[in-house]
Amino acid sequence: MTAPGDPGEVTIRPAVVADAPQLAAVHFHAWQEAYRGLVPPEIISPLDDQRIGRWQRALETPRPRTTLVVAERQGQVIGFAGTQRSPNGLELQTMYVHPDHWSTGAGRALMLHVFADWARAGIDRAHLWVLVTNDRARRFYEGFGWRSSGEENVVAVGGTELPVIRYDIDIATAR
Repeated sequence: MTAPGDPGEVTIRPAVVADAPQLAAVHFHAWQEAYRGLVPPEIISPLDDQRIGRWQRALETPRPRTTLVVAERQGQVIGFAGTQRSPNGLELQTMYVHPDHWSTGAGRALMLHVFADWARAGIDRAHLWVLVTNDRARRFYEGFGWRSSGEENVVAVGGTELPVIRYDIDIATAR
């Protein structure tokens, strides 16, 4: 049920190949808004067939130990979250919501779904990496109980090295 003025309920489901164009669009628009002023503009590539093709190939041949779910509202994909198990533990690898749906509960729905999946699988700890200068994302994660480990690294994106910081969470204390 939704209240007047509510943008609608959010449904979380596994991503499918047909989602590739919408995933590419969400990814593009979220990058454009979230990273404006934080990374060089040339790093944020245009929305093109190449980006859509990368999503399509990724969904056609899923990687083992990887999960990708989408947030959908009124039949439109508005966000996604991807996790992967690795020798270093479980990682929230990616999480983006279209900027038109920021602060509407879509990100919260995705995060709570991920936490519930992890709890059902008996996973008690996870980590993620976030751009050091991405204060909005850091506040979002901290609001769920993620805590900085203090460990920093750099990732190369488009030939530019960007500083990232690791966040950890104990699933039992997640909110």
